[in-house]
Amino acid sequence: LLLSNINLLLLSILMRSISNAEIDLIQTLFQRYGSLRKVAVLCNRSPATIKKYVSDKALIVRKNIVSTVSHNEILKGLYIGLWMGDGTQYYNQAYEIKICSNKRQRELNSFIQRIILDLFGKKTYLIEDKNTNRAYIKFRSKFIFEWIENYVSYSSNKTKTIRLLGSHQNYDPLFRDGLLLGLCLSDGYLKGLFKFNVISKNLSCLVIDLLKLYGYQPSQYVHDRSRWGWHDLYMVSLNKLESQELNFLLDSILIQLDCKMPFKVLKNGPDV
Repeated sequence: LLLSNINLLLLSILMRSISNAEIDLIQTLFQRYGSLRKVAVLCNRSPATIKKYVSDKALIVRKNIVSTVSHNEILKGLYIGLWMGDGTQYYNQAYEIKICSNKRQRELNSFIQRIILDLFGKKTYLIEDKNTNRAYIKFRSKFIFEWIENYVSYSSNKTKTIRLLGSHQNYDPLFRDGLLLGLCLSDGYLKGLFKFNVISKNLSCLVIDLLKLYGYQPSQYVHDRSRWGWHDLYMVSLNKLESQELNFLLDSILIQLDCKMPFKVLKNGPDV
């Protein structure tokens, strides 16, 4: 009789209606664990019941989670540098990430796509603007969207406020190699002389600090453009000899990433 009463009690629990409070709990637990079965156990419900109260959007987002498939610090730093210079991300019914580029930079675009695949195991899409030379590498991932916040901080105006979390000196030397390469590939220019021109004071200071750490003596010029209503332009440069040395350094970093192209070709194309 006691066993029968227990079975009836369990049956009544399983058949009970779900309150709004429990629905909120189900959705919160699913966001935390991403597993219908685990939430079902915690809530004493069937996985099928739990699935009814988890939005399709949440299911898609959880399925899209990835992790870094490589622990290569150069790759990590490279992605951070590229994203700090040319990246953007936002939530638009999904966690969307873009790396802005130029459709004429085919070698660089392919390289960036490979880097994202090597680091995160994530396939990307290259979107080209038909009417301009603009292009961007696009992909979706909640994990990568949040992963970037382990290394950088920024406000609503990302371009003006982006900065590296903590001192660059606290990062692994290999990470700094990748970071410098990523910044140079995004906003750098290196043919005869090295130049780095941005409207972000934070980024210009970071590049100056990195270059000094490698033994270079960069100079900076701030172009006041307020008379035209534009942001000031922070211009970092090296002399000819140090530009050549930096070119060798960037080429050596690319070799460690199994990239067959030198920096100048990767950045500017094979006709440089």
